[in-house]
Amino acid sequence: MKMINCRDTAQLVSESMDRKLPWRRRLQVRLHLFVCDNCSRYNKQLQMFRRIFKQQSEPQDDVESSVLDAKIKDRLRRIIEKGELPPK
Repeated sequence: MKMINCRDTAQLVSESMDRKLPWRRRLQVRLHLFVCDNCSRYNKQLQMFRRIFKQQSEPQDDVESSVLDAKIKDRLRRIIEKGELPPK
């Protein structure tokens, strides 16, 4: 099986957010993520952003949305500046 490059991996990771990839592509992506720290970090960041946006889109009864928006923006800004992912 041919190893895919970082550009292809990034594209496939992004596509996998919207649809299930064929098993061969999933395997190629997993193998690449196992050996490539940069692509693995990119994948984790996409997953984190997806969780944050999903949480933001859910109704919040006890918190004003404008306050929540400011907190999320501040959190994202700090994460991007530090280049780190928060713990799960």
